[in-house]
Amino acid sequence: MNPIEQRIAIAEACGWSNIHKAENGTALMGWWHGPPRTSLVIPDYLNDLNAMHEAIMAQPQDVRARINFNLAESFRPKKWILDQTVNATAAQRAEAFLKTLNLWKD
Repeated sequence: MNPIEQRIAIAEACGWSNIHKAENGTALMGWWHGPPRTSLVIPDYLNDLNAMHEAIMAQPQDVRARINFNLAESFRPKKWILDQTVNATAAQRAEAFLKTLNLWKD
């Protein structure tokens, strides 16, 4: 998946809809769930740890646990897996998120 496809898939999993590129062709925009429906720029999930944290926390607790497990598994067979997951980048967290929700496409 390219970065834009990843951002769109994560945004849709978090309740975004009507996603399109902005007039300048770079920023992705869409409607976010919840009143009032406002057009916003989709967060840069692949580079923003805070945005990924919010996306993960928007999922039910059992899904969050599976995301964290899959993130840890992606670091095997390295030693000190906990240290690796704590220091995981936003992009690594995004990939684990998408794979856990079966949204990842090769």
